[in-house]
Amino acid sequence: MSDGTPGGIIRQIEALGYAVSVHAMGTYVEMHAVRLTGEGIPHVARCEGGDEESLYQCAIALAEMVGIGPNG
Repeated sequence: MSDGTPGGIIRQIEALGYAVSVHAMGTYVEMHAVRLTGEGIPHVARCEGGDEESLYQCAIALAEMVGIGPNG
């Protein structure tokens, strides 16, 4: 999956035509992916924790929601 960093994973999601927003709320991280065309449903991933690992896990979960697998 991309370069294996949260930023790399997000760039890969964006390359599929999604706008991605990241919300680091201290005790959890939430990411939203919405198609730029406005079609389809928004995808929301949320992971407990506020560290880099939480950010990474949230990016992985969001990627899977938009159809990017572990070997994506």
